[in-house]
Amino acid sequence: KLVRSGALPGEEVDRSRVKVSEARARLARAQERLGDYRVAAPWSGVVSRVAVTVGDFVAARATLVELFDPRSLVLRFAVPEARAASVQVGAATAVVLDAFAGRRFQGRVVRVYPEIDRRTHTRIVEAAIEGEAALAPGMFARLELTLSTAAGALVVPAEAVLRAEGEAPAVFV
Repeated sequence: KLVRSGALPGEEVDRSRVKVSEARARLARAQERLGDYRVAAPWSGVVSRVAVTVGDFVAARATLVELFDPRSLVLRFAVPEARAASVQVGAATAVVLDAFAGRRFQGRVVRVYPEIDRRTHTRIVEAAIEGEAALAPGMFARLELTLSTAAGALVVPAEAVLRAEGEAPAVFV
């Protein structure tokens, strides 16, 4: 109204608009910097490692803690190259964890990495344990991986097979 009545020059309105725009930009920068002081986890989980102590100076967006979701933990193991092509997603595994001596868990292969490690000549495979097993990162496990099954096959313990030089293997019942 002041510009229309001639009491205020038109460029004064333009200067005011620029000042408002600059103030909005300063506000946006301040809100972004405020976010640097907020500690928030991207998901709920368990803190496994704290990287800082009280009084430490840290850079913005630095890692303060490591956390994991216990429900997302899997067993990661290497399969020799000679058997790598036989491993399929969904294959059954039997798992014994050192932390749970005497207990045997069942699991399934959930991921087979596509590449063979050139240094170790193994393929990385991930398996998930079925049911509750209270896994923690770094646990040691022993696995039996079923690569194939043969229905109606005759099976005997390896100790029951006798081998004599020059003779066919024999089994005693």
